[in-house]
Amino acid sequence: MPARWIRLAVPACLLAAGVAFAFSTGPPAIRTGAPMVGAVAAEPNCTACHMGNALNSGGTLSILNVPAVYKPDSTYIFTVELASTGR
Repeated sequence: MPARWIRLAVPACLLAAGVAFAFSTGPPAIRTGAPMVGAVAAEPNCTACHMGNALNSGGTLSILNVPAVYKPDSTYIFTVELASTGR
């Protein structure tokens, strides 16, 4: 019985540890990857925490139904399509 309890307790503890390190109020601010501007330092991006994949790789972003001419005070409906060639 104790060995079975250990086999269940260890994965539960690891899962709890992962949840404990999550950001309860959302991700840290200033993670845009913006370059240095004047004396303002460059910002990190999401790969500071999420490692293992290249940033913005293996996909496309398309904006469809864009009008040929912009008319002020008009309403436009766009289609935004994000496609991933990865997972």
